[in-house]
Amino acid sequence: MWRQATQDRINRRSVLCRGGSILLTALIGAALLGAKAPDPVRKLRQAHDYWEHGAHKKALKRLTDLRGGELDAHIELLRARLLNETGELDAALEAAQAALDASPPTELRARIQQEIARIHLAQGDLLSAYRAQRSAWETTQDTDYAASLAEELALAFEQNGLPGDALQLYHTTWQSWPLAERSEWAFKRALLLTEATGAPPPAPAHLLAWAERLREAARCGTALPVLEAVLTTSKLRKRLRDSAERGRANCLFQLRRYNEAAAAYEELKRKDPKDTKVAIKLARSLARAGHAERAVQQLEAVARRSDKKTLARVRYLLALLLPEEKEALAKKLLRAVQKQRAVPGLARLARWRLAWAELRAEKYQAAIRRLTPLTRGSQWDIEVQRARYWVAMAKLQIDPKQGRAQLAELAQDLPLSYYGLLAATHLEAPPAIERSFVGERGDERSYPSLRRARWLLEAGFDDSARYELNSWVRSATLERAGRLAAARLLHALGEHLQAVRLVVNGFGGALEQGIDPEWREAWNLAWPRPFDTSVRQAAEEFESDPALTYAVMREESTYRAQARSPAGALGLMQIIPPTANRIAQSLGLDPFEPESLFNPETNIRFGTYYLKQLLSRFDGSSPLAIAAYNAGPDIVSSWRTRDGALAHDVFVESVPYGETRRYLRRVLRSYQVYRLLYGPSEPPGSPQSQTRLNR
Repeated sequence: MWRQATQDRINRRSVLCRGGSILLTALIGAALLGAKAPDPVRKLRQAHDYWEHGAHKKALKRLTDLRGGELDAHIELLRARLLNETGELDAALEAAQAALDASPPTELRARIQQEIARIHLAQGDLLSAYRAQRSAWETTQDTDYAASLAEELALAFEQNGLPGDALQLYHTTWQSWPLAERSEWAFKRALLLTEATGAPPPAPAHLLAWAERLREAARCGTALPVLEAVLTTSKLRKRLRDSAERGRANCLFQLRRYNEAAAAYEELKRKDPKDTKVAIKLARSLARAGHAERAVQQLEAVARRSDKKTLARVRYLLALLLPEEKEALAKKLLRAVQKQRAVPGLARLARWRLAWAELRAEKYQAAIRRLTPLTRGSQWDIEVQRARYWVAMAKLQIDPKQGRAQLAELAQDLPLSYYGLLAATHLEAPPAIERSFVGERGDERSYPSLRRARWLLEAGFDDSARYELNSWVRSATLERAGRLAAARLLHALGEHLQAVRLVVNGFGGALEQGIDPEWREAWNLAWPRPFDTSVRQAAEEFESDPALTYAVMREESTYRAQARSPAGALGLMQIIPPTANRIAQSLGLDPFEPESLFNPETNIRFGTYYLKQLLSRFDGSSPLAIAAYNAGPDIVSSWRTRDGALAHDVFVESVPYGETRRYLRRVLRSYQVYRLLYGPSEPPGSPQSQTRLNR
């Protein structure tokens, strides 16, 4: 059974390594093949197997044999848990204290303190349990875990007939860790206990502070009801009421309820006609709701009484909102924004928009002059890369030889950037990605924490491996070799988001410069292939390219099966329930439960099917299908109706939604990187550059 369990873990963790799926090197593979493992691993594995089969005494003996070694803190915690399970509470407490005495790393220390709290609860010592649990949440750096600790203790207090103490702990949960996964549940539980015990309700100031944190995190679905509840409070102080009303209007805008947002901002403006921020937000709400003329009127009124920074912003927004028949006025406004110095970022955006208009009008020389200042800056800045690409494309129309040389330079400098890949595609040349440039690779054997995490992982104690690894990653200054070793183990543990961030943050722009053969694993770890079996099955069923599925999955959830967005999108490919219901009906799976989207196989199948449908709707165009996945197919159809058929690179730049445009560039880049790393599965529908600059 252990052998099958180990095989299951390998299947679940299969993500990568040089040239393909992860093999966790000799770690788990050696165990499967029966190779001799290090002595602590062999005994740990036996303890795990005995424990799993209920042979507690044998498991305890194996763990006891390992006391005093490099894994001592882990061993003592495992002994404490095992002894707690068997009701030997005094011995469990002694083992847990021994674990603390072994100088455990941070996250392991927090788990030891939690186990001590559980032992005290089993002994009926609630005060000692509280002290230990509080020490645990003060120790950990994981806010979700900290919130779960407070919630766990609150439930225990409820079960022991102490609703007042439980209520205080629920309040602690949502106030101390407002963005934690369990904060909303704790808040709802607190409201129920408040009603049951007759305790005073939460203070409006605390509710507003929580709602604002939620809004800043784009979680207005939770924040809005809180704000509206605050507004029903009698005798609410004016400052708090004003804050709640402003927060409500902002949330309505974030939730894309633009007519309601406009009404809310209109009321705020009525109360304070001189508030230019509210007036600008009112104009934006009106524009998004389809009332462009009223939005323009609002902005024109603001412009007459604005300071330099506000005036620049108003002029820029006006230029975007003016109808086509007022194009000359829009350009005049953009030129004014380009010249101002109060807001340099807006000046660059205005310069780009003017240059883009010149490119579309085939005024190539003028476009080059305007774009050239935008090519100065960090080569890692995607807006600098964009300017370089379009200068080269404009030059191509005037001097083809020089234009091709500039495209070749961009493709050579940054072959795995979005614009470097576009340049190579336009030149009809494969990107020159293989070269040495990162430097020598360090020795991973110098990291004791990694060694301990490997042992624990190989033995089947995944949680213990997480404690060790997370403590090290959060506390150490990591070199690149250490980052790769840690990321490899994190992927094996299913912690894909943390693994990808670890590599991307450590390598930065180097990931755009090509692939260094000695460090190739960095690119495999940054663009892994988890859930490989499900992806391949879906790709075969719907005759699609698995690279596209992976590219969307990387952007949507970073491979997190339990991901849930503020907008209600669920799972690996972030599918909203209404779309999932339509897909389920098409696949003959009606009735359908939205919670099944947290199942990786189901989510991948639905997402791949939906991508295939979008590709069919948009004539096989990957950019249009990807844009539709983000913004909605009807929106993208309206853009195509407005603009006609565009070359793919032109379409991307013409997308009016900044969020969708950035999303498109990231997914298209990842799509190409996946194909380069692992090989194409079918003729690409990737970014094309047979550019037609005029409509």
